[in-house]
Amino acid sequence: MPGQLLHMGRLVVSYGLAFLYEPDFLLPQWAYDDFRRAYHADAALDFMMRKGDAFPRADVIGQRVSTGARTALFLKQLDLGRGVLAFAYASLDAPRPLARLDAALWVEPTASAWGDLPGGDERPSVWLRRAVPCFVAPPRDLPALPARLPALRA
Repeated sequence: MPGQLLHMGRLVVSYGLAFLYEPDFLLPQWAYDDFRRAYHADAALDFMMRKGDAFPRADVIGQRVSTGARTALFLKQLDLGRGVLAFAYASLDAPRPLARLDAALWVEPTASAWGDLPGGDERPSVWLRRAVPCFVAPPRDLPALPARLPALRA
């Protein structure tokens, strides 16, 4: 698998939504519904995904993935149909992501084979499970990872 090492160490995973008419993504930080109820962080994302269709004029404040700039917009400017997307950052204050995630993999020495991460496993957050497929594999299966990547993106 040709490529380069982008980062070594801990990552910060942030969750975002695609813009409807722009090739960019927003990491929501705040949402305000029509009654000025405020939702922050995970609660903002939850409000947008659960009730966004009922509040198209809700105000959303967040960070653009492409530039790191703070942006305010109406919820109807985001594409809720694409679902939640996950982005990997080197740190909390990094202005841009290292990559958009297509999958999450836990390397587990006790795993018998490559497979889906069990539903009761508490390592991934609820949002990570909603954003990408989550897998577990023993270290011996890592050489097969490049062959699995095209199937993960399909």
